Amino acid sequence: IYMMRNDGSDVQNLTNNPDNDSQPSWFSVSRFVTNDEWIAFTSDRDGNQEIYTMRSDGSEQINVSLNPSGDNMPKGNREGRIVFNSNRDGNLEVYVINLDGTGAANLTNSSSDDLEPTWSSDGQWIAFSTNRSGNWDIFVMQSNGADPYNFSNNPAQDRFPAWK
Repeated sequence: IYMMRNDGSDVQNLTNNPDNDSQPSWFSVSRFVTNDEWIAFTSDRDGNQEIYTMRSDGSEQINVSLNPSGDNMPKGNREGRIVFNSNRDGNLEVYVINLDGTGAANLTNSSSDDLEPTWSSDGQWIAFSTNRSGNWDIFVMQSNGADPYNFSNNPAQDRFPAWK
């Protein structure tokens, strides 16, 4: 994972790892009057895809998912929670985990594939892609996994949600 200024200067290798590090997601964690800057990313340095976190300067790289199944596409929020994809239940599900690696929970619990989760800016909602309606649609649910509903409800393929 590299970082550089928007003009292409000051290129820095943050992970400096020979294995595949990908899908970085920058997020701030609010702690009282300060913001800690973090990056969540996917790495296969442990033999399978895992969710890692590190400080924005590349320090404190930690495997937070610690699971033999494939975990990927992490997105962090200001409360220090990370949503991600996992196939640990036999299909792709949306999981959440704390920044310190505790509290992993399946939020979708569906027999369909649920993937590509992303937080709303206030951290109260999660949008994700799913094929539970028979084709790919964007669903939205509360941050605890409650009340998922079909937001796009369109016969065309709808994927890769993003919040403004």
